[in-house]
Amino acid sequence: MKRLGFVTLTPTGSIELTRSGGAFIDFATAGTEDHDCRIKQESNGLAFVTGGDGSANEKMRVKQDGNVQLYDGNLIVASGHGIDFSATGDSSGTTSSELFDDYEEGTWTATLGPASNEFTPTSNTNTCYYTKIGRQVTVVGIAKMTTPSSLNSYTNDSTSHALSVSGLPFTILDAINARSAATLGVGGDIQFPNGVLATHGNNNSTSFSVFVNKSNGGIRSAPTLAVSTSMNFHFSFTYFI
Repeated sequence: MKRLGFVTLTPTGSIELTRSGGAFIDFATAGTEDHDCRIKQESNGLAFVTGGDGSANEKMRVKQDGNVQLYDGNLIVASGHGIDFSATGDSSGTTSSELFDDYEEGTWTATLGPASNEFTPTSNTNTCYYTKIGRQVTVVGIAKMTTPSSLNSYTNDSTSHALSVSGLPFTILDAINARSAATLGVGGDIQFPNGVLATHGNNNSTSFSVFVNKSNGGIRSAPTLAVSTSMNFHFSFTYFI
């Protein structure tokens, strides 16, 4: 065993650092006194300090109990990687992934119109919000549309007609059992007569449909609109990609 100041070289080839008040390793720029980084022994773990001499502060600590604490900065993960939860117990279903690999939030432009382009709205866009957590996307906002003076072939309460909210920030999964349904809230100048309001996402697309399931056998028909009218409704829609 050979000791060089605070450094001890052991017969097994390891290097031991001992110092009153805690040992540390400094990484400095050559020819300067600027200590860019420091790894420092603390009573409850190992501290990582960055920032340069005179302004350095602790950014991260690996604690003795196995926890890692960030004091400043973000954890940046390479694309395609994330937090792996495979060590936890699985559900009774079939597990396809236990990797949490994405989070995102922002705005998108919702466009409201007739699903089959029967008429062209005077205006029909509005800025809405989204949050993406893994493969799950939630969008919220207000869909708006000003109808023209003529609805052309769009006939209120007519079979197979519907409205569409398009422009979703991510494409809906191409699986009919995964497209889910939207929830509609307070609205103005739109009615859903003689039936039940219904919605669903359109798989492998960036839109969801709004229509009426009529009481006589569940026939799909159109919501009631008036001409030259500004109509709107609040919505929330969660889907998978």
